[in-house]
Amino acid sequence: MELNNLLNYDRGSSLVNFCETDIIENRIVEYFNTISSLAIVIFGFYGIMKVITDKEIQGIFKKNSDISIQKDFMTKSKSSRYILNIVLVLVGFGSMYFHSELSVFAHWVDIILISIILLLSEYYLDYIEKKPSLLIYYFFGILHLISSLFIPSLHIFIQYITGFLIVKKINSYMKKLKEKGESNYDIMTIHKQIEKKYFHTKIIFLLTIILWVIDYFGCTFIHPYHTHWIFHFGIGLTAYRIIDMSKYMWLIKSHDVIENRV
Repeated sequence: MELNNLLNYDRGSSLVNFCETDIIENRIVEYFNTISSLAIVIFGFYGIMKVITDKEIQGIFKKNSDISIQKDFMTKSKSSRYILNIVLVLVGFGSMYFHSELSVFAHWVDIILISIILLLSEYYLDYIEKKPSLLIYYFFGILHLISSLFIPSLHIFIQYITGFLIVKKINSYMKKLKEKGESNYDIMTIHKQIEKKYFHTKIIFLLTIILWVIDYFGCTFIHPYHTHWIFHFGIGLTAYRIIDMSKYMWLIKSHDVIENRV
């Protein structure tokens, strides 16, 4: 993609397309893909409301005298989920914009917002164990930006690699949370509850990727049918669940478990 071509707002000018039949002269080029993107927006707004109203983690610490937590970690946990859900809303709107226009610029807006939420997710996950180096994330941010501008076909794979790295980190945190639960019944209960939910979330994530691949690369075989609109529901649900479950990951660093002695 040339930089002077980035500001191309012409409908249908994007080289990236999906199986849904395009109607350039209509107000919405891809109707189902545009409307289904609203699901991502709704999941994001629901996540924001969940952050505002959820008192579960605070209740755990008040209930258990053998767990202590630093106030700044509680604040960081809440603010990280709040910010990620706001960006998730923007991702949904960016997807709606892209599928309704299919312009070069709309496509760039869509993919750069996805990169932002992926990089922020990685940053906050790293922050759970130690404050990450901003230089590293500046580097990855530049990598995402350059690839989105000049090599969009490569950029999508960088995004998926980032997504799988996030899954790998959460897998590691789930294991550590289980270890913490060996010293505290309530944390063990939480781990058992979210372990099943996290397993289902990974299944949804994998299925949505399969749908994306089929719709993007297999259009010749499935057209006039299309599946990308289903992908929007799945990826919206996956993002919401991962952001919500991240609050439990903060239990790993932000508390000290003191074994009760009789």
